[in-house]
Amino acid sequence: MKRFAWVWTAVMVISLSVASGASTPGRPYSFGHNAYGKLGYGYADTNAHPTPAGVPNLSRIVGVSAGDHHSLAVKEDGTVWVWGCNGTGQCDGTFIDRWSPAWFYPLTGVVAVEAGMGYSMALKSDGTVWTWGTWDWGVLGQGNTCNIPGQVVGLEGVVGIAAGMVHNLAVKSDGTVWAWGKNTNGQLGDDTIEDRNAPVQVQGLTDAVSVSAGYMHSLALMRNGTVWAWGDNSHGELGDGTTLERHTPVQVAGLSDVESISAGALFSLAVKSDGTVWAWGLGSSLGIGATDDCLTPVQITVLTGVSSISSGGYPHPFFCLALCKDGTVYTWGLNSRGQFGDGTTIGSDVPVKNNLLSDVVSVSAGFIHSLVVVEAKPVSVRFSISPTGGEDGRLLLPQPVVEVVDSGGDRVDTFDGTVSIAIKAGTGDPSAQLLGTTSLQAVDGVAVFTDLAIDLAGTGYVLTASSPGLLDGDTAPFDVVKTARCLAFDIQPGQGREGVVLGTQPVVSARFSDGTKAEYYTGQVTISIIPGSGTPGAVLNGTTIVNCAEGIATFVDLSIDKWGTGYVLMATSTGLTSAFSAAFDVAPVAKYLTFTQQPQQAIAGTRFVKQPTVCVMGSDSKPIIYDGPITLSIKPGTGTEGAVLNGTTTVNCVEYYAIFTDLSIDKAGHDYVLTATNPALMSVDSSPFNVGPAATKLAFDVQPGSAREGVVLGAQPVISAKYSDGTTATYFNGPVTVSIKPGTGASGALLN
Repeated sequence: MKRFAWVWTAVMVISLSVASGASTPGRPYSFGHNAYGKLGYGYADTNAHPTPAGVPNLSRIVGVSAGDHHSLAVKEDGTVWVWGCNGTGQCDGTFIDRWSPAWFYPLTGVVAVEAGMGYSMALKSDGTVWTWGTWDWGVLGQGNTCNIPGQVVGLEGVVGIAAGMVHNLAVKSDGTVWAWGKNTNGQLGDDTIEDRNAPVQVQGLTDAVSVSAGYMHSLALMRNGTVWAWGDNSHGELGDGTTLERHTPVQVAGLSDVESISAGALFSLAVKSDGTVWAWGLGSSLGIGATDDCLTPVQITVLTGVSSISSGGYPHPFFCLALCKDGTVYTWGLNSRGQFGDGTTIGSDVPVKNNLLSDVVSVSAGFIHSLVVVEAKPVSVRFSISPTGGEDGRLLLPQPVVEVVDSGGDRVDTFDGTVSIAIKAGTGDPSAQLLGTTSLQAVDGVAVFTDLAIDLAGTGYVLTASSPGLLDGDTAPFDVVKTARCLAFDIQPGQGREGVVLGTQPVVSARFSDGTKAEYYTGQVTISIIPGSGTPGAVLNGTTIVNCAEGIATFVDLSIDKWGTGYVLMATSTGLTSAFSAAFDVAPVAKYLTFTQQPQQAIAGTRFVKQPTVCVMGSDSKPIIYDGPITLSIKPGTGTEGAVLNGTTTVNCVEYYAIFTDLSIDKAGHDYVLTATNPALMSVDSSPFNVGPAATKLAFDVQPGSAREGVVLGAQPVISAKYSDGTTATYFNGPVTVSIKPGTGASGALLN
């Protein structure tokens, strides 16, 4: 369904004489009637909006075009933005009205846009023309409907375009002019009145530089400054002194040195190089206070210094916008919907200055709404990112970002001046200084600061951004707190044993510069062994990284895997000065057993003459104090099978040693080996030893003799213990007693 009527007509009056001649980038403003959301404010209504307001979220705009009920804008980057009525797909092909600007992503590389009645047109930098929206009367130049952009057939090398109500014009770089669409009054200039759905060449024009399409007539500006016209001439809008309809171009009488042109509804306008404006056609539209039609150009004497003109409405409520070279705007015509943008709804039949607009670089009048582009001039600076806090002497977080904005609050990305930041007087600590790079040259209107800090703690700090000639901007207040500067050991590590959790675990705290604890600090603290201390290659095991709680890091399970002396631990945390512990030793631990006294001189069933002693050795291969039990047993496969080790076989160490005192083996045998064990230590074997059988009798190896009363026997007796087989029991070490056998020798004799 098409949502427009014949009387709702947008007559496009600004034609781009050279495609690359885009205006200065700026911000679009809109005013007038807001049906379908064509002002881009984010809502739709039918009220008058006579005061210019910025179109939200659009900047770097180089061209705008106001249609009957929709609007177009092209950005400096070549993207197209659309809003307003979308009943024929003239915005983006979705048929959903757009109350806010939407990016029309199918098109890129665009340098100019034109909004017609229910359709849109774009010129790309490659000289091609693209159209979308309603296809009535062949206005798309494609021969069919196209709700997404389609290329106008047969057109290349185009440098300027113009959209009328329902016909279009294009001028090529070779100076030829081409037209398509409705041709009821010969406005296509091909000497027919046949509608065309593809471009046809306008006859007789070979040196044109720009074009403008009105309601039912057309204009072309020639390189020599003359103007040619064709189409409807019922009110003298062709300016040839007649009211005859022309199907091919005729020269506008008496005009030369023209720089820009505009075809209105039933009238025409031209701007000369001297800034004067000339008009012809429907008398009530000409801005000269007259009602009679003018068949040849007359000067609008009120206007001087004009650069371009745009007119809207058909045929009522016609209105015109004149842009002066100084960026001011003049308006005349009907103003019932506030389309002048002067804050009123009062019309005028002569141009009046709009005192609400300045620094304007382009204008476009639609049916009953207007668009202008205002140059983005820097007015003030503001913080787009403000610090929310910090620590004294440390980087503020986040670092501030300052942007330069225009009067509408949009960033001026052409600004490259200097932006400075300072602490606002009367805020924070009066003695504080702002550290870092406090002045930067803006890039694309933005100054990004990266190293700012405040040296003293304080509350309610405010930063002020400034740039010469611009209004200052302030941050919200924020606080700077004291900064943790260093770490300290509150509890020193100690009581270390190799591979065993330290008996005294370290506790580390974050400290301010005055030595007091930084209880706010929650950073991580890491502990490590200082290289060169303790034993090379030693590893600190356990949880070596701990988060501070109220400024304190408490370690609970640290151990060092190698014994050594002079260990020093280092505590570190990002941004803080490290702390070093006092030196401490890590003692070796018991590792293995050794026999310091071997079992020897054993006789079956008799205690060893030499009882074994076992020593506990540390990881340093030195005796180590140990109080655990040591157990001795006969090593399997040694001595006599079935033999039993009797006595106290398990003894607790006293200092370094386990001393056994009553061991014996019940069976004789060779190469007995005892094994000393403890569950936590490396076991050890004794040297092999023999256990002899028990002696059964005594024998005189040397008989006594050569005796004299009271004199030592000349032959002293030698007695040996004998086994049952008569062999000497060499292991026997028991006492032997010699006496005079009763009944022998002299009665009462004594063996002395």
